[in-house]
Amino acid sequence: VSVDSNPDDGVHLAHVYRNKEEGETTRVCSQVDDLGTRPQFVPGVHADPCVGMDRFHTPTAAWQVEGVLFMITADQGPWLDTPKAYGYLAFSVDAGLTWTLMNNGKPFSQPDAGGSASKFVHIGTRFVDAADYQDPQKSGPCLLPLPTGEDTTGLLMFGAGLWQASDIYMGFLPTEELAQGVSDVTYELNPWYFAGTDYSAEGKQCWSRQESKAIPVVQATDISMFIANESPCGNRVIEGTSGAGYVSVVHLNGTLQGQATPYDRLLMVVKTAYQVCEAGSPDPCCGGTVSPNFGGLTCVGSDNSENNPWVSEANLGPSFLTGETMRPWIWNVAVDETAHDGTYTSADLRPFSPKSIPPDPARNFYESSPICKEKIDDTKILFGYAPLLIDRYTRMTEDGRGFYVYFNLSRWFTRNTPDDPGPMGDSSYHYMVDTFRATIIPGAPAAPASDEPGSAILALVLGFAGIAWLVRRRATVSEP
Repeated sequence: VSVDSNPDDGVHLAHVYRNKEEGETTRVCSQVDDLGTRPQFVPGVHADPCVGMDRFHTPTAAWQVEGVLFMITADQGPWLDTPKAYGYLAFSVDAGLTWTLMNNGKPFSQPDAGGSASKFVHIGTRFVDAADYQDPQKSGPCLLPLPTGEDTTGLLMFGAGLWQASDIYMGFLPTEELAQGVSDVTYELNPWYFAGTDYSAEGKQCWSRQESKAIPVVQATDISMFIANESPCGNRVIEGTSGAGYVSVVHLNGTLQGQATPYDRLLMVVKTAYQVCEAGSPDPCCGGTVSPNFGGLTCVGSDNSENNPWVSEANLGPSFLTGETMRPWIWNVAVDETAHDGTYTSADLRPFSPKSIPPDPARNFYESSPICKEKIDDTKILFGYAPLLIDRYTRMTEDGRGFYVYFNLSRWFTRNTPDDPGPMGDSSYHYMVDTFRATIIPGAPAAPASDEPGSAILALVLGFAGIAWLVRRRATVSEP
């Protein structure tokens, strides 16, 4: 729990919930000692409190509305088994100590009978007023669904299914529905889902009440760049294993130095990855067949389980892109937002090209990279997952040239020192969550020099607007 309003000197924690809090007579989970991290436990979803310690039953999203915390807790099924991924919505009125299941006990996101996978297991939200999105000139043709009551606010939801095999989708959930779901846990929520600019089958252009009708707003499963990385070594990218998850979004808005009009864009960060069947395998597709797609260097139907010795994951860590504020279904496109009517074709889409943080082993930030090193031998990026933006910390820089954004990043197998091998096989060894600050400089051709010796710098172009960013410093929490 943190109430720190100034992250510049680190994000200080007021309290860390323990497995046995003061005043409690028994441990929440019998497998964890008294001072261990308290597992999230949602009665009606988890058979017992210790289920929350399993990596396939984890929180995948959280947000706050008027003092009430909301959380998506996922049942993600076996490794990379997207059709079995579910997301349940729960709320807490005691700052996350205890949780109550909503939506009449039914999944908030789930596969349908026709085989469409869950699309909102991981969710990033943005609180908006739908009344601000009713101008056809600014938000057409997909005006946000306008709640019928006095309260026209709601949550824009940017969702993904299983975190390594999903595109990004968009939905809208009115605040009044969330409030009704808290007051009556048997109430079944009925969100809207973005179904495309030409969709009108349910009487509201662009929007459907069916999760299965949602179409991607970001094509994170685009594997063209990943294939370019791996093909020089003969590695075959496995179709269906690339994608994104752990979505979060912040609004960058303000008049920057030397500009006459405000800069107004959305910034999204996701975690991206893909898997390959490595060259040299006795079976060139690890149990699958070669696909003619993407130059023939992909596999379909591969045995892509984590136990296959020839299947390797390239973890591309936090990846950034930008989108339009008033037409929030438009991301990563190569068209000026002032020169279109809100519709676009596949020809307008940019190839999904993740921009990530470089490693810095001297500061305990270790690397991941493409499996093949023949073509891009310097593509090393910070290993980690769940890069979650902290919206309330977003602010303009002191010089007025850009914005500071802050995000947390989770890492496994983190070593105390560069030569610390760690206990092999213990995936929880030195699990850490770090807070990073990135400087977003719109329109900058390159990042300026760092004012901190030894800090890692990388100039990147993100989305349409030509954004450069750099990691300026690391902020650490005050408790482990």
